[in-house]
Amino acid sequence: MNIRFDEQNLLADVAGRPNGLTRSDIGRSGPRALKALPSFRRQRPAAKLSA
Repeated sequence: MNIRFDEQNLLADVAGRPNGLTRSDIGRSGPRALKALPSFRRQRPAAKLSA
């Protein structure tokens, strides 16, 4: 299963800076997302996450 992230409505350009993310914010979150990935992969077969 592939996950596609559509950030359009989360962007500061749309939601405003206090509520939205800049592309720079998103870019900086990559390492954190990669760190969380093994946990997601462990939980999926254990049926703790639904498809």
